[in-house]
Amino acid sequence: MTEVENGLCDCILVWSIDRLSRNVGDVERVISLLEDGRLKQIRTPSQEFKNEPFHKYMLVQAVANAKLENDQKGVNVVRGLKSKIRDGNWIGWARIGYENFGNKKGQKWVDKDPIRFEIVKSCWEMMATDSYSMPQIKEYAEKSGLRARTTRRQPEGAMVGINTYYGMFSNPFYIGKMRVGNSHSGKGVKIFAETKELLARGELEGELCEDSVVIKGNHPPMVSEDLFYRVQEILKKRGLRHHSAMPRIHNYLFACLIHCKQCGCATVTEEKRKYKCSHCQ
Repeated sequence: MTEVENGLCDCILVWSIDRLSRNVGDVERVISLLEDGRLKQIRTPSQEFKNEPFHKYMLVQAVANAKLENDQKGVNVVRGLKSKIRDGNWIGWARIGYENFGNKKGQKWVDKDPIRFEIVKSCWEMMATDSYSMPQIKEYAEKSGLRARTTRRQPEGAMVGINTYYGMFSNPFYIGKMRVGNSHSGKGVKIFAETKELLARGELEGELCEDSVVIKGNHPPMVSEDLFYRVQEILKKRGLRHHSAMPRIHNYLFACLIHCKQCGCATVTEEKRKYKCSHCQ
């Protein structure tokens, strides 16, 4: 479009109008160029659009239909995810120690990873003893053969990052539950709202947290709830409360309200006390 505006070309060849744009607002820019004469025509294998009333009307209709189709796909995806959540099925990649399975009928589910499940379970048991540090647990897992899932970004045989272990030890997925939605980060906002609605209507059993909903899943649990909450206490005791699934102790009124103008990060709120005598305070 910039080349058309600069006079470098006066015709657009495109496979279909929805490949040019799916936004009705962009049609105004295209029609304006057609009326100015800078754009002579838009041609597809079956149609052509020129500076004629009927052609401009058909151009608006084609983009509007593409916009409708695009929006409808989003609605259908949310409806499908909501149906999977209601049935207790996980809606994304399985967490480390589990694996996604499926059949030819299109049914998908999450079950134990035959290779990683027992290794990750041993890591949980080591963490629950409060005798091992996170690097020691990571070293044990790597010696036992634990590797990350192969993706386009991660080659085969890549090591699991230490942040994955911190996230793993605070995820209720390992006790057979699912945390759905994250409204604060902006991820899963629609799913979070839809799941909250199901919870309010009594169509779903679960627990409403600050920014997500925790519900029971169909996948087999790896550890017991007693062991899970014991690990949360250990994380909190080690000063890793932000990695713990336990609720925050202090809810500051103005937390995350003020942001740095240079980097955009939120200011940190701390509570400090200073006494003259550590005994009588």
